[in-house]
Amino acid sequence: MLSKLSLNRKLLSAFAIVLVAFGALSAFLIVSTARVDAAYERVLAENAAAVAHARTIDGSVWSMASLVRQHTVATSETEMAEVEAAFAENAEIVVTELAALRAASDPAEERWLADVDDGFAELSDVWTQVLELSAANDDVAALTRIEDAEPLLERIVASLDADIDYNEEKLAAGSAAATATYTNSRNVSIALVLVLAVGVFVFAWWLARSVSRQVGDGATRLNVASDDLAAVSAQVSAASEETATQANVVAAAGEQVSHNVQTVATAVEEMSASVREIATSSADASKVAADAVRHAELSN
Repeated sequence: MLSKLSLNRKLLSAFAIVLVAFGALSAFLIVSTARVDAAYERVLAENAAAVAHARTIDGSVWSMASLVRQHTVATSETEMAEVEAAFAENAEIVVTELAALRAASDPAEERWLADVDDGFAELSDVWTQVLELSAANDDVAALTRIEDAEPLLERIVASLDADIDYNEEKLAAGSAAATATYTNSRNVSIALVLVLAVGVFVFAWWLARSVSRQVGDGATRLNVASDDLAAVSAQVSAASEETATQANVVAAAGEQVSHNVQTVATAVEEMSASVREIATSSADASKVAADAVRHAELSN
């Protein structure tokens, strides 16, 4: 039935079209999702890390500024030693985080990072002198050097704040771009799904219409064939009746021929009997004639 209605190729074509469409849609969704993930990862890797490094440097610099002031008011060598150890630890953190910040930065940040690098080297020297003056109990000179270094500290902090603002702006822009990419991918995906749904609906309508038309044509042909078969059946029935009538006629003729044969046979038998009687009479007549001739001869 499917071969008569040519459904095999149509159904296979429909199945292939659906597979290709869904495959293309799936590939698009996967690529779009990958792009969104890559955008978020890039934002986090390039900007969020830079912001974290800059904030860590900022916090360590302020800690160092606080520690040098604590050193000037320390009352024992043990307390001074603890302050100096904390100061050295924060200085090491600043150096390490500044190197990491440079690795995560782009060329636009170089002006701020160079200012932070040079300023921190100079400020670290000043604060080291402050610790030496404080350790020598020259607190007045130590506080004077701290006050002299305040503009340098503010310049470093301003450069760090500028770098943080720059990276936060890039972070916001990257997030917006990732969101826009996701939104576009979602909208395109929805559009593709709608197009695919309409396409499947149109194809199903066309297939159903084509099949129904072929089924209707087949039904029409069956009706015509049924009518032809009915006509042939009627003709066969009439022919059967005619054949039966002819058979009856032939049977009657056969009976008549059989009767005529019996009549002829009876006549032949009667004729044979007559011939035998004639032959017998002829023999008798011959015998009488012979006797008469013999008597005549004897009489002469």
